[in-house]
Amino acid sequence: MIKYKILTIKENLFIFLIGLCFFQIIFESYGYIKITSILFYFYFLVLSTIWVIDKFNINERLNKLIISIFFISFFNVFVNIILYDGIFNFDVIKKIIFFISTLVAYRICLNESKTDRIEKWFAYFVIFSSFIYIYLYLTKYYEMHIFHDVITEYLTFNLENPNKAGMFLLIIMISNLILFFQTKRILIKIIYFIFSITYIYFIFETGSRNAIIVCATFLMFTLYVKLKIKYGIVIKKKYNIIVILFPLIFSLIYLKFINNIFFLQVFDFLNNKGKDINSRVNIWVNSYNIIKSNLIFGGYTQFSRNVGTFQLHNTHIDILGTFGIIPFILFLVYLYIILYTLSNKTKLNQYNLFYYFAFISTIILGIFEAAVYNGGNGIGMLTSLFVFFGNNIKVADLNEKNNL
Repeated sequence: MIKYKILTIKENLFIFLIGLCFFQIIFESYGYIKITSILFYFYFLVLSTIWVIDKFNINERLNKLIISIFFISFFNVFVNIILYDGIFNFDVIKKIIFFISTLVAYRICLNESKTDRIEKWFAYFVIFSSFIYIYLYLTKYYEMHIFHDVITEYLTFNLENPNKAGMFLLIIMISNLILFFQTKRILIKIIYFIFSITYIYFIFETGSRNAIIVCATFLMFTLYVKLKIKYGIVIKKKYNIIVILFPLIFSLIYLKFINNIFFLQVFDFLNNKGKDINSRVNIWVNSYNIIKSNLIFGGYTQFSRNVGTFQLHNTHIDILGTFGIIPFILFLVYLYIILYTLSNKTKLNQYNLFYYFAFISTIILGIFEAAVYNGGNGIGMLTSLFVFFGNNIKVADLNEKNNL
């Protein structure tokens, strides 16, 4: 009886947590920053509560990894601040908490749980959010294109910058597309399809090349799943290793070839008004220079310059540069365990594969942005839902379900 009550409480808290993430971003788009901040800190409280009540075991390997990453990261940042006369303030702690909270979200999403009710509420939140942003686009078109207090051609939905908007819109698009394939109800299927197409258009309007590339990649993943699903698909370990290293590998290849004339000609289509293809060169070159001199303890003070939080526009460079080599390696190990858990089945069915590739897409998103592990007002938790649904499968094939 007590175990059942705990599971029910966890399920209710989890649904509440999903709602918090969506509403944080919605309120931010409406400009209610104070409400967004309240929900943001409340999110950490609910997340921590679920982590503790959900069969928490300090000796479990993922929990040990999370705790190790936290303390080593904190120690490294503290040492860096002492060595370089930095300032120890709340922003220092906040950046670490952002990072760790996403790892905690992944962890709680790997625990077995009843999915039907959570899936249904997730679908409701996706539908509601989809309607909200279409409404904002139609009724507040120019306000939704403001960037740095100027009306631009880039769609931002008032979410700090076009890249962050692109990340959130991509998550909504992927969710709608997966839900489209899950349901058999024709009317609901049409709605999901319309939302998917609309949000692909929105992503292109953001001008976020990162989101556009990942959007196209996920659509190819979807086609691959539909063509191969009759035979089942086996994911080899080496593919997971490539995925977890991809944002770092991409940055190195990018810096190696960015001045190559042939490379520039091939990828000239990625150049956009005010957004050159070489826009990340300076920040990444500077980041790697600082990393070389601060490989062990990280370069938090050098990057922050004592003025607050920062991000290095690549998840892996950001974590390596901020916290040092050991937390970074542990982070890669952690990511590998997540992907291995999701793919460690004899043959993955369609449901498994969609969410597996959805989660991979969020990792690829890290090539140009670090918001998943660096704030993002709930974006980290939303990406973790792909882990949750990809791991908690109680039915053979959700295509047989008629629920939302």
